[in-house]
Amino acid sequence: MINRSDQTTIVAAPGKVLIAGGYLVLDKNYSGLVISVDSFVYSAIQTSCDNSSNSYNDSLNNRPNISYDSSSFNIKVKSFQFTDGFWEFKATKSITVDGRITVDVK
Repeated sequence: MINRSDQTTIVAAPGKVLIAGGYLVLDKNYSGLVISVDSFVYSAIQTSCDNSSNSYNDSLNNRPNISYDSSSFNIKVKSFQFTDGFWEFKATKSITVDGRITVDVK
């Protein structure tokens, strides 16, 4: 297991905002309305070394919890925006022969 200290990262993305609907990239069953904007949208992402993070705190802050090992990690997304708003994915990373890093999410 990789030894990483818990941390929170704030990221910003320009250009569009999901106004209504669900996590389009996570679940094809949800539709949404996206508009372009002339400002930034911010998200907080919390990483941890294991699954012992405070899930209640993560869900209150609407932050994904990501657990790492050498080749795969879990992504947990919690949102109070939806009834039963919880998604969990397992991602496996690999390096191709030409040096590219690929990630397969299930």
